[in-house]
Amino acid sequence: GSYKEIGGYYIGPTKYNGLVNQSAWAQDRFLSEMFLRCHSSLFNLLMPPVTNFTEFYEGLPEPYPDDLAAQVLAMELDHLEQIREISGLPAGSIVVQLMPTAAETNRLVAQLKNKEPFPWPSAWALWDRIRDEARRKGYIVVDNRRMFAEKIDALAHMSDLGKPLPFAADSHMSATGFEWLSQTLVEPFGHILGESRP
Repeated sequence: GSYKEIGGYYIGPTKYNGLVNQSAWAQDRFLSEMFLRCHSSLFNLLMPPVTNFTEFYEGLPEPYPDDLAAQVLAMELDHLEQIREISGLPAGSIVVQLMPTAAETNRLVAQLKNKEPFPWPSAWALWDRIRDEARRKGYIVVDNRRMFAEKIDALAHMSDLGKPLPFAADSHMSATGFEWLSQTLVEPFGHILGESRP
């Protein structure tokens, strides 16, 4: 698509053209900022990012390395086991929700609308494995990764003014996004509470 790569980060055409037309110092400053954004919570706290998710998103390794995928799979399943042990709850009483980022939703909308290829197929395949393994161990997994894009696509006939969107311009989830996600949790929690009643 129109997204270009700089230093391992994919950005939209406006930001990309702005960077390549600036000095090498400006590009180094951008890459330094990205390094700090990824590795320093203090930097993000003191200097909150101001960006539009249609112009910028973090690049993921593609294809996702097999050794890294195995590490992430083991780590995520270990986290779930730790939660189960600490909470004292059986796996069937723990709900895991998979949700998309603003960038992923934006690319999925483009895939539905313009048949553009999704840029992270192997990374998403890894989350499919994590979801399936967690379910096999008895956890309740609600996979909402495609839900936002499908809802946005269904609202394509509406004008942008007043259209409910799951993310704000700064990529944080909006009240609409939280509402959409909470609606998908009613059934699994109702099932758990129903089973726990005497």
